[in-house]
Amino acid sequence: MNSMWLDQTNPHAVMDLLQTDSDTRSVLALRRQRNRESMQRSRQRQRDLLQWLRKVVTDLEQQYHALQLRAVASPMSKDACNKTTRYAKAVELLKRVGA
Repeated sequence: MNSMWLDQTNPHAVMDLLQTDSDTRSVLALRRQRNRESMQRSRQRQRDLLQWLRKVVTDLEQQYHALQLRAVASPMSKDACNKTTRYAKAVELLKRVGA
């Protein structure tokens, strides 16, 4: 690579090189293209993960509601019933807060 890239005395050295060196411009264009494609893949992975996590949350909420229905139908001690009620209230509060 040209030593002008490392020249600290001339702040415009890089721009001068870009304007005169078409090979450098094409290298930079390729690098930018690869970076764009890499970020697109990264964002897609994030979207996929978020979609999967939302599905997991939905499944867990369904399981929780099914367990709640079973718990209401089965006889429970007063202490266990109070714990379940407090837990349900805590879950609802967390949902409202957004945690």
